[in-house]
Amino acid sequence: MNASSPLPAGPEVIDPAPDTFVLPFNRLRPGFDPEQLPRFRDLAWRLALISPKEPNRSLVIDWSRCPAGLRPGFMRAAFAELNVPTPAVLL
Repeated sequence: MNASSPLPAGPEVIDPAPDTFVLPFNRLRPGFDPEQLPRFRDLAWRLALISPKEPNRSLVIDWSRCPAGLRPGFMRAAFAELNVPTPAVLL
């Protein structure tokens, strides 16, 4: 590699603000109540709003059960899984 070669771009760091909505709006059920949407800061993420077929099913990630030292990393990973498209190379 010579000095003029640009460095390859690395992956973007996922670090949402505390008030960022967890669920992408384009995947939500029609008629959702914005007040029910989980935000990144919440210790419980209700995911049932992205399930179009089962409106009464309770899908919740309860972050309070995750060890505090691991919680931020796991929350960012879960946020990325919900919001970042899978790279084509992995498909």
